[in-house]
Amino acid sequence: MVNSLSIILPILFFVLAPSVIQGQSDHTLQLYDGPLSSPGSWLSVNNYIENLQNYAFNDLASSMCVIRGIWLFYENPSYNSVFLGLSAFYWGENFCDDLPAGLNNQVSSVRYAGSPFGFQADSINIYQVDWFQSYEVFAATDSLDLSPYYGGSLIVTGRSYWTLYDSPNYQGYRVCVSPADITYAYPGFYTQAAEFGFSGRVIRSARRGCWTEKMFSPTFSAQPGQLYRRN
Repeated sequence: MVNSLSIILPILFFVLAPSVIQGQSDHTLQLYDGPLSSPGSWLSVNNYIENLQNYAFNDLASSMCVIRGIWLFYENPSYNSVFLGLSAFYWGENFCDDLPAGLNNQVSSVRYAGSPFGFQADSINIYQVDWFQSYEVFAATDSLDLSPYYGGSLIVTGRSYWTLYDSPNYQGYRVCVSPADITYAYPGFYTQAAEFGFSGRVIRSARRGCWTEKMFSPTFSAQPGQLYRRN
């Protein structure tokens, strides 16, 4: 278990959510400016929002409903890329929760992880900083030459292993990473580079499958319907 990990159990959501603008992604999130007992105004989200100020919702969210998908929450705009801060994630379908202290009225940007066409499809998100902060690289197919990112954290979705390399063209140092559960397509959350053996290294290429004996699995299994946060 990651030392800085906190888990908040949510409330099961049975009520149908309001309709959202279609054509963005398969991921759907509702943000509310009040607690679940009195939710008030709400914002439907099915794409990346770099700054909630652009939607008049910055630092207003007090509760949320994840209708579908893997959702990441950030204390600062631009996914904490300018100023690092508190971050949290949630995945699953049809659950709601009041945001805990530290996130309540503090969320400034949100984005989803995984394929836009299905949150349990095979893909990998590579983030520059720990806890899925800052810039990212996304891959759903083999990638010979990725932008040179220090892989600070990863999210692996679907049922496929992935091999990461520190050189282009599938060369150099390599590790194999997996989702949390291949049978049920539970995503794998790697909150720090040390969790997948890539501390201080640059990820330059990636391909599906396991092409090395150096294998890593998530250090914890993030369950659907729970909010996990970095303290």
